[in-house]
Amino acid sequence: MALATHSLFYYGHKIDENNNLINFKEGAGPELVAQVPVGSYTLTKFLQVIVAAMNAASSLDWVGSINRSTRIITLTSSGTATLLFGTGSTALNSPASLLGFPSTDILSTTSFVGSSGSGFSYSPQFPIQGYIGKNKNKKLVNAVVTKSASGDSVSVQAFGSERFIKGNIKYITNQPTDGLLRANSQAVEEAQSFMDYIIEKNPIEFMENETDPDTFDRVYLNSTDEGQDGTSYELTEYVDRNLPEYFETGLLTFKVINLE
Repeated sequence: MALATHSLFYYGHKIDENNNLINFKEGAGPELVAQVPVGSYTLTKFLQVIVAAMNAASSLDWVGSINRSTRIITLTSSGTATLLFGTGSTALNSPASLLGFPSTDILSTTSFVGSSGSGFSYSPQFPIQGYIGKNKNKKLVNAVVTKSASGDSVSVQAFGSERFIKGNIKYITNQPTDGLLRANSQAVEEAQSFMDYIIEKNPIEFMENETDPDTFDRVYLNSTDEGQDGTSYELTEYVDRNLPEYFETGLLTFKVINLE
């Protein structure tokens, strides 16, 4: 089936040794350092590990929230604090930009609101085609089927189950368009950046309907037409349809993440 609405992906929340340290102060106290665990996260999990890192390094209580329409993060502390994104001793190794904060100190407050969205979003220009939702399939994990000697009775043992979301992102083009195929002069480059990220098996968030960002699934890329292990892709041009500079991803299969 084809979706009737445009979809949306949130991605890009990857922490390594270059962006895992947050310098901050409590009141007029000394500089403190929160260390964020290295790893790749969905937007939701990313905020959770940021807040956990702040609480582990602080005597204050920290909480966080996300505006899911804008991806803007708000961090709130139980007492006055300063985020040293500009002058901290390891400010060059902070996740400020990934959080959506500027690389400047945010002084003496209890509420810290990002100035831009956290991470990246990718919205295909055209509703996803060949779509199969997670409720239309199920696979048992490491299933073993046992039959009786007569074959009249059968049992199965499995270690849980998996569900998948499948679809083809079509009509990717930088050319002028209108209507349901939305114009985007950077569409090909955005698709490439998105695909480059997801073939590394990084977890992301998928919203079937972009107008309902509060309803989402955490997924990772399971397979593509170019590789059953999901570690390669090719944007295929519609040369056979006399549509040069129009591309598609081929069928993408995403594994739904039950627990991150």
